[in-house]
Amino acid sequence: DKRENLILFNHFHPGQRDTTFVEVTEYCKASSCEVIMLKNFNEKEVKKLYQRAKIIVSECLMGSERSVIEAVLSGALFVTDDCSNGKDLRDFPIPRQHKFSNKIPKAEILTRLLENFEEEQQKLDGFRQLYKHYSHETLVEDTKRFVHAVV
Repeated sequence: DKRENLILFNHFHPGQRDTTFVEVTEYCKASSCEVIMLKNFNEKEVKKLYQRAKIIVSECLMGSERSVIEAVLSGALFVTDDCSNGKDLRDFPIPRQHKFSNKIPKAEILTRLLENFEEEQQKLDGFRQLYKHYSHETLVEDTKRFVHAVV
């Protein structure tokens, strides 16, 4: 894979602090990687960035986040915190080693992911298979089952 040591940072949600973005930026200054905030890019530009990047970071997933699926299907690693929807392994089966926590420094996690990119990428094969098998028909059937179950 000819990906760059590029870390993309998903935009902030209103009211969210930028401490992780600052920490990742400082890490990259010391570790020969680049960090780009995904803000004010059009869809085509974001797609190109996803194809170049090794890691995409989004703090505390809120709601149905497309960025997780897009990142993983494009071949990048996705990193989030173990909070909000980031805890939900049913919707986002992200390996625990791809989540920031208070137990392991962010720099240590990022170094491992960048240096062992292809090995870490394989840990997302199940996630990719989950979403690649969906089609219009399967999504319609899933929606019908959901509506039937809650109505």
